[in-house]
Amino acid sequence: MTTAVSFLFDVLEDLGVGHVFGVPGQAIMSIYNELHDRGHPEHVLCAHETGAAFAATGWAQVRGTVGVCCATTGPGALNLMTGVATAYSEGIPLLVLTGQSRLAAFGTRAYQESTSFGRGVDTVAAFAPITKSSSLAVSGNHLVRLLASGLSEARDGRAGPVHISVPMELWDEPVTLPHVDRMHTRVVEDRHRPCPSAGELEALEKELAGASAPVILAGRGVASSRAGNEIVRFARARNIPIVTTVRGKGAVPANTPQVLGHVGAGEDPALPAWWARTRPDLVLAVGTSLSGMSLGGLGRLPAPGRVVSVNVDAGETGVLWPADKLLVGDAAAVFDALTNTAPETTTPLPRTEPFTATSAPEPDSVISDGSYDEHMHPGEALAAVRDALPDDARVLPDSGSHWIWAMQIFRATYSNAILPGRSLGGMGQGIAAAIGAKLADPDRPVVSVTGDGSFLMHGGEVATAVNHDIPVLWVVVNDAALGRIRTAQVQDFDGRIISTEFHDMDFAAVAAGLGLWSRRVEKVDEVPAAVRDALASGRPALLDLRVRRADPPLGG
Repeated sequence: MTTAVSFLFDVLEDLGVGHVFGVPGQAIMSIYNELHDRGHPEHVLCAHETGAAFAATGWAQVRGTVGVCCATTGPGALNLMTGVATAYSEGIPLLVLTGQSRLAAFGTRAYQESTSFGRGVDTVAAFAPITKSSSLAVSGNHLVRLLASGLSEARDGRAGPVHISVPMELWDEPVTLPHVDRMHTRVVEDRHRPCPSAGELEALEKELAGASAPVILAGRGVASSRAGNEIVRFARARNIPIVTTVRGKGAVPANTPQVLGHVGAGEDPALPAWWARTRPDLVLAVGTSLSGMSLGGLGRLPAPGRVVSVNVDAGETGVLWPADKLLVGDAAAVFDALTNTAPETTTPLPRTEPFTATSAPEPDSVISDGSYDEHMHPGEALAAVRDALPDDARVLPDSGSHWIWAMQIFRATYSNAILPGRSLGGMGQGIAAAIGAKLADPDRPVVSVTGDGSFLMHGGEVATAVNHDIPVLWVVVNDAALGRIRTAQVQDFDGRIISTEFHDMDFAAVAAGLGLWSRRVEKVDEVPAAVRDALASGRPALLDLRVRRADPPLGG
């Protein structure tokens, strides 16, 4: 007998979903009962529902399919919202399952009732602005239809979260739909990747061939579609330089001369200067909204001669730089088609000379200003972390001053090696997202670069890694301050500092109490050994880097 909950996990298994993130509650016990009987996928008990949603975003980004998180009705569902909003702003596919009172209890003000009746918080309405769809199931058959459509919707077009609120008794209802097997097959096999017509792609090829100084600007959509390697091959074959947006950093492997770097926070100031000298006559913008955050320092320069945008979202026509032509398509599908149309060449073309003549400075030469107090310079400390990491490490910078340093310092040696997570900018996102990323790709080291302020908000999720033996390394950049906001107070408000400094806290001691391998590091020359020892421990680990309060390289 097929029930709604068995349908869900049958489909998730065929989609390759190996983990579900959440916190149990009375209204979702049928989910846990089914997981207990099956033993797969593995449920990851998180410290807080927000962490469950964040972890699911990390899992989905790395695995390239839908992430799943669940919470009970009322406060459990509401606690998911910041993580779900992050997925919505980043274009990350999630299936968000929340509990609900029994249908018969609607309007009775039952415990944690979350409907539109009475004084309860209507969770379906609450999730609507931050999801592709938010629905209430009203029967077992209806729930199966919502699951089937939601799992497709989350992945199609511009990906994003889909929310379903489920009255607790519906999970175990028998499914009487006549073609449930066909629905299952359609969900698993149906992933629509739009691509422009052959004629449109041929016209694009002609435009690029006729341009004297074309540039590819790669955004977050490149990472979402996992198109980084295809774009590099395409650009190398035609000797077109690649610049990434700040959200697109890590989308393409940077260990190739074709990739100049990123624009936006922490950008190399040489990049806007190079752009101004080069005066690109054609910009191929891929998976970017061309917003102020996307363009960074380029946004202060005159718009290029012509902008052709490749975007899966037909509504993204360019914010600061309106696109002259929009090609609606998934980046991977587009460049898979384009890469096969011309052989790769190793002969430099004259139009690449302005790029090859400009070399970006090493981060170390930018961050070291020679003025130090009793603590490490944050840039020097993170550069030491970078140098000690293996080449295949995956890095998740969190929100704050440390994020800006990390964006300047770390380099992506392969596609999706860096998950910048910047659209919503929620503090603490990377702490739990790193757990999901590690579970999705367990063979690579995963490092969360976070700050003391972020750790105070969501640091409890490191206990999740201990409970499930997930060897993630957290690097806490500890300056006893909300550094980014303190910098704004210094620079923009005449140094009137208020509520951005706090007592020096020993996060290594906190981590040890939670069961992690941990160490506090106060000297730059101690950082490499600490990183190596943490990774060699094979355990969840935390390094507490005691750094000075230093203004980050804002860029952009």
